[in-house]
Amino acid sequence: LILFNTSAINWQDSHTTLGNIFLILSAICWALAMICARYMTWYQTPLQLLPWQFLVGLVPAFICAYLKMPNPHIVWSHTLIDVMIFTAFFTTAFAYWGFIEVTKRLPVATTSMALLAIPVLSLIFSHFMLGERVTFNKLCAMSFIILGLFFVTVLDKKVTQ
Repeated sequence: LILFNTSAINWQDSHTTLGNIFLILSAICWALAMICARYMTWYQTPLQLLPWQFLVGLVPAFICAYLKMPNPHIVWSHTLIDVMIFTAFFTTAFAYWGFIEVTKRLPVATTSMALLAIPVLSLIFSHFMLGERVTFNKLCAMSFIILGLFFVTVLDKKVTQ
């Protein structure tokens, strides 16, 4: 609630409001995905299902991209193709496969807290690389996330011992 501070949001800006709605919806979807990955019966491995998932996800993404920009000007190059291949396989498919495998093996609370390290690291990197200002609210939120991850990890070790 500190990081998602409703009093600091400009509710008059429709883009900001829509972005925050999508933020909440994505958090709900990730929570559901972690629960499903952990407790559903798997008939195939996540690695076998990844091509189908990306194929199904590609269609609405392509339609949305086409509606937003019907005549794009793309300058094809070896660098662009290399970046697209790297993004598709390593930063998307490999990372998602790893996420599912970790979620299947670790408790949901541990996995969800570990995933919260991503925005913490993103804020730290954006501060040092892009000069983004880290506010007091963001520092408090980052501290709570780190403390939560520490406690979940320590308590999980004590329970398993």
